[in-house]
Amino acid sequence: MKKEKIIVEAGHIYTSEKPGQNHLNDAILGGKIASHIESNFGFEVEKWLLVDNYNPKKNNEIELLDLNGYLFQLRSAGFNVEKCVFEENYVPAAKDIIEILLKNSHAFEQNGNIFFSKKKSLLYEPEKDKYKCGLLDAALYLHKLQDSAFCLTLLDKKYESEHGMAMEILKRLGHNVEDKIVALLYSASGNGAKMPFFKPLVENSLQFLSLSDQLENIAWSFKIK
Repeated sequence: MKKEKIIVEAGHIYTSEKPGQNHLNDAILGGKIASHIESNFGFEVEKWLLVDNYNPKKNNEIELLDLNGYLFQLRSAGFNVEKCVFEENYVPAAKDIIEILLKNSHAFEQNGNIFFSKKKSLLYEPEKDKYKCGLLDAALYLHKLQDSAFCLTLLDKKYESEHGMAMEILKRLGHNVEDKIVALLYSASGNGAKMPFFKPLVENSLQFLSLSDQLENIAWSFKIK
C-alpha cells in the first residue's frame, strides 16, 4: 500500500538574499518536523524549498543567492531538499486563478488593478505587471495538493497576511483546505516555535483531524539550540 505523502516546506529565500542564521534555523526546525513525521506517523515526507526569483526581479534587486551553496547548507542543517520550486513559475497559474475569481465575482477590476473581493486586497498591479504574493502562494498550494495529502509550511510571522490571503483564495476556488494545509508561523528572531500537529484517523481511509482539533489535541514544541 502506497504511503500518504506530506510536503514540508522550509528555508524560503529570495534570490536577492544571502543565507543567514534565520534561514538555517528554519531548516533545522523543518528537518526536525520531517523526521518526527516519518518516525512517528510513518508517512512519506517530501521536503520542498521555495526560492522567490519573482519579486527581486520586479524590484530590480541584485541577485546574491548561490543556490547550490544554499542547498548544501540546508542539507548540512538537516533539511535535505527533494524539490526546489521557483516563485516566477507560478505566474501562469496565478493568471488562471484571477480569471476564475473574476468570473465568479470573487475579484473585481478597477483602473486595471485586480482586487480580491473578500478583503479588497490587491492581487495584480498593472503598473508593475506584478502578481501579489498571496495569489502566488495559492498557486503554490494547489501544486502541492496535486501530489500530497497534507502540506506544512514554515513561515516567518511577517508573512501571516499573505498566507491568510492564499487560504481565502483557495476557499473561494472551492477547495476545502483547512484539513490539508498548516502554516507554522514563528518569529525568525526567536529561539523556538510551537506548531499545531496532526494524527491520522483510520476509518475507511486515512483522514486528518480538523485544524481546531489538531490545536486542541496535540501541540509539540521544537526548540532550536
